[in-house]
Amino acid sequence: MILNLKLTSLRNSEFVQFYTDLLAIIEKHEPIRIQIEAQYLPLKQNQDRLTEVFKQKQGSILTEEIADLDGRRDRDFVGISTLVEAYTYSYEPEKKEAAIILKDSLKSYTGAARMNYRAETSMLNDLVEKWRSEEELVHAVETLGQQAWLNELDTSNKLFNDRFLARVQETAGNPDVKVKEIRDGMMSQYKTMLNHIKAHATLNGNESYDSLINQMNVLIEEYGKLITGRKAKSDTDSDSEI
Repeated sequence: MILNLKLTSLRNSEFVQFYTDLLAIIEKHEPIRIQIEAQYLPLKQNQDRLTEVFKQKQGSILTEEIADLDGRRDRDFVGISTLVEAYTYSYEPEKKEAAIILKDSLKSYTGAARMNYRAETSMLNDLVEKWRSEEELVHAVETLGQQAWLNELDTSNKLFNDRFLARVQETAGNPDVKVKEIRDGMMSQYKTMLNHIKAHATLNGNESYDSLINQMNVLIEEYGKLITGRKAKSDTDSDSEI
């Protein structure tokens, strides 16, 4: 008997590793010899696809660049806001007045650095456009000598948007590699393969199938413990919050 495992409870990284371990066990028992090559190969192909997709999602260079550029534009925005705030205490009336004007304008963009990617991009674009087009704001920026800071904010925001769109295109270029679809396909293939293993074990009954099933069950037990342990921890955490 082959033990059951709730595959849907495995996280993506666990799902990938389970099938890597499972297929290694099957390969050692020679799929052709135990007559499950027709079921093994499609599952192996999907496992290879899923592994590649998972690696891309985890280690995309674009993802790292986006995170860095998001941090850069956040720092630029905070820098401008901090400088404007400082000038509101200026001993020079003209600079103090200019700072108050810009500070009032910044109220419309409160929390921009905490917005989601697209919302922040839109808000910062709007800020730059206003400070470069509305006469009172343009004069205030010039009075405080903040053109360089504004240019830097514009540059970092545009660079972020360029890289963000590049990632969208990268993702759109692989419409067939959706993790959930691959997982669903693999679970179906796994079920089919198990049925064949059980049938051959019953009809041919030899040590190869006993060894295979025993090793599979040990593996399944280990991942079952992982799921059970996580659920127990979740229940404990929930109880502690009551």
